[in-house]
Amino acid sequence: MMRISAAGRTVTNLPTAARGPGVFAGATGGAFRLIEVGVFNTTANAVAVGLAVCTATGTQAGTLTEYVEDDPSAAAAAEGAFTSQSSDSTVAATIRQASLGAAIGSGIIWTFGDTGLLIPEGTANGVIINCPTGTAQHLDFYLVWTK
Repeated sequence: MMRISAAGRTVTNLPTAARGPGVFAGATGGAFRLIEVGVFNTTANAVAVGLAVCTATGTQAGTLTEYVEDDPSAAAAAEGAFTSQSSDSTVAATIRQASLGAAIGSGIIWTFGDTGLLIPEGTANGVIINCPTGTAQHLDFYLVWTK
């Protein structure tokens, strides 16, 4: 089993209720399991953040480099991680939500137990870090998953 990660900062498009940085399964690369997500404030303004499970991806922007943590020589995974979206995803549910304090570096780390959150194979299946309510702003984040 491979442990894969990607990290970044939203720089182009602000997260909304249906847009944000995330990771989606590949068309034929198999399912993956989300293990951990960290989200951190980049400003001195409080912000609401969430983690949304999606059944269709919007237009992704800012491709992230994925890193295989337990075997750096391994080929990159089939999943696609990105920093933002320029069109909406289809959100099935926001499954985690938190308020980040009004301080740079204020953050939240969500974990998904021993087996992780299952994301089925298929380019429409994935997760985004969204701003489900209030005014959006840029965020630092990381995602960790296994295959």
